[in-house]
Parts: sequence; structure tokens; C-alpha cells
Amino acid sequence: MAIFKDYPRYSVKTGYIYLDDNKTSKQIDILIIDENTPFTYIFQDKDFVIVRPEPVIATIEVKTELDLPRFREAFDNVLVAKKLKTEALGGLHKHMYGSVFGYFSNKDLNSKTLDKWFKDSEISKYESEPSSFWPNSIFFFDHGLFLHLDDGQDFDKEDKLAYYYKLFRMNEESDKAWQLALLITFIVAYCENENSMLFHQFNRPKSLELVDFSKVAVSHDRFRPMQGHTIKK
Repeated sequence: MAIFKDYPRYSVKTGYIYLDDNKTSKQIDILIIDENTPFTYIFQDKDFVIVRPEPVIATIEVKTELDLPRFREAFDNVLVAKKLKTEALGGLHKHMYGSVFGYFSNKDLNSKTLDKWFKDSEISKYESEPSSFWPNSIFFFDHGLFLHLDDGQDFDKEDKLAYYYKLFRMNEESDKAWQLALLITFIVAYCENENSMLFHQFNRPKSLELVDFSKVAVSHDRFRPMQGHTIKK
């Protein structure tokens, strides 16, 4: 299945990432695979695969119910997948997009709840890991809540730390379809980036046409493992 009509080289699978006998991910719900990478599959049965880390462009952990235990599991699965690709590439970071997608979450999913989740002992231990290994986005679909990891400190140049920020349209209305398009845009952008580097073509990314970024607003609320919820000054 092509996730973008101009880039049929990418497919959508499910399965495991395998580096060696001692370094393998848990099963990942959605894997975006670059089919042009040599020696991609260790095993393949239709859409189920055991794949080398190098061709994996994106991983998405999908949870029907995203509570704290499943949040821990999904966060860790993305982190392990990113570490496997980083090791396979000889230490090069930021070559995989990782996302956590939850259909249903706590009825009262507010900043207080998220503060508790990010301060959880299991999540707090990731504070010492490079933020490039954390999920790039966390999407609480039923709440229309999209958390974006500002790993490049685009929203706060002074703090020097990476935080998750809420992204929403300027009218601040919950818009699930728009935020879903935002998630797809980020994933397609990663595919375009890999494609551009391969062919040395650095044209205007077509993914930018999927969402009007001039209408994207960023909340002052921010979240980080161990620190929990803080307010950007």
C-alpha cells in the first residue's frame, strides 16, 4: 500500500524490527517501510514482517484504549525502535518518525492527568535518554489532542530542552480530522526527506500542502518526562 501517490516506494506493514539475536523490538502496530532499501526483510508473510532497522521510516503504536500502562508500553516500543535504527546507522539520530496513537483515553484527559503520566516512574526514566528517541507525537484521538515533540527547540530557544506541546488550530476548537491530517503530514514529510536525500532533490515538500501551517497554534502548556506539566514563560 502506498501512503503517498508520488512515493509508491513506501509500504505499510506490521511486525518486528530485527537488528540481531539480542536486539529486537516488540511487535509494532504500523511500520512505514522503504521498499527500495536492499536486504529489507528477514521474514515476510503478506503484511506481517520481520524487518531490518534501516528501511523503517516511521513506527506508529496504535492503542484502542490509551491509559497509563499502555502509554508506558507504547512510549517504550517507539524508543526501542528508534534506538535499533540509530545503532544500525552507526549512531545517526533522527531518521525515524515515531508516534503513539490512542483512540480512547481517560474521560478527563487534562493537564493534571498528563502531568501524572509524564511524572510516572516508568516514563520519568526516559528523561535521561536523548529526546530524539522519544515519540515525535502523541495523539489522543477522542479528545482531539495532539502533542508534538519540539526536539529542535523551535518553540523555546532559551530553555535548551525538548518538550511536548499541544498543537491546535487558531480557533482552539477540537478538530480530529485536522489533527489526523497533521499526523499524516509529519509522516509523509519524513518519507519525502528520505527520498530527497537519496535523489539529491530538494524541492518544496508536497507534504506542506496537506495542512495550512499558518493556522497552527502552539499552547503554552508543555510536558516532559520527569518534569511533567509546566507552562512556557
